[in-house]
Parts: sequence; C-alpha cells; structure tokens
Amino acid sequence: MARRRSPFFIHPNKRVPLLMMLPALIVLVGVGVFPLGNSLRLAMSRWTLTKDPAPVFAGAENIREMLADPRFGSSLKATTVFTVGSVTSELVIGLALALLLSQKRRFTSLARTILLIPMMMTPVVVSMYWRYMLNGEFGVIKYLLSLVGIKAPIWT
Repeated sequence: MARRRSPFFIHPNKRVPLLMMLPALIVLVGVGVFPLGNSLRLAMSRWTLTKDPAPVFAGAENIREMLADPRFGSSLKATTVFTVGSVTSELVIGLALALLLSQKRRFTSLARTILLIPMMMTPVVVSMYWRYMLNGEFGVIKYLLSLVGIKAPIWT
C-alpha cells in the first residue's frame, strides 16, 4: 500500500515559486493589511492629539457613538454619491476617449501624443533626478558615501 502524504506537503519543485512570491506578499501585507489594522486600532481608541500622549483603548464605544450620530447617515450618503459619481464619470470619459483614439481620424495621432506626454514625462524627470544624485562631482550620493569614508565610483 502506498504511503499517503499530508495535503500540506509542498513538493520541492513548488517551493521556488512560493519563495519568489514572498516579497510581493510582504509588500502587500505592509501596504494593505498593516494600515487597515492600524486604522481599526485607532478607531477603537480615545485620543486627543493635543492633550493625550498616547491613544487609550475605548473598545466599540467610538463606533456606537458614530452610528448614533445624526450626521452619520447624511455623510455616508454624500460619500456614496461622490464615489459612485466620480468612478462612473471617470469610466465613461476614459472609455469614450479610448474609443475615439482607437479610430483612424484626422487628429488622432496628435491627441494621443498630447494625452501620453504626462506619462512619458515622469520617467524622464525621475531619470534626471538620479543623474544629478549620482553625479561624480556634486551628487548627493557621493556626499553621503564620503561621510562614511567610501570613495564614490564614477557612475557617468
């Protein structure tokens, strides 16, 4: 009779992809889960920023108080209307622009260029920042390396 393996056993060939996904999972937890948990912790705390040195746990008292507030319903309605309206209008405008720019018309190339210039400018500006930071004469990286006694290489 064949030995049955545990369902939690991971074959050695399948460990590599899981290990490769680990940095992305760590970033996802750091960017998504940690702020959510911190927000819940602060939502259940009493804290006057100018008076108290640290938040004091208050439990669900803040949430009960918020739900009992007569302004809560109107603010929730305003937030919902704004969110639905902005997402819908952005989707409709974006889809309409995409449909217009996908057709062969007279000024389509010019319109595409005008719309893509902001996206192209970002990498250009970032590369210029890096070029100045890595400058061999007056770059900030050279200065920081010299503070710890390391002679900066010639990057350019």
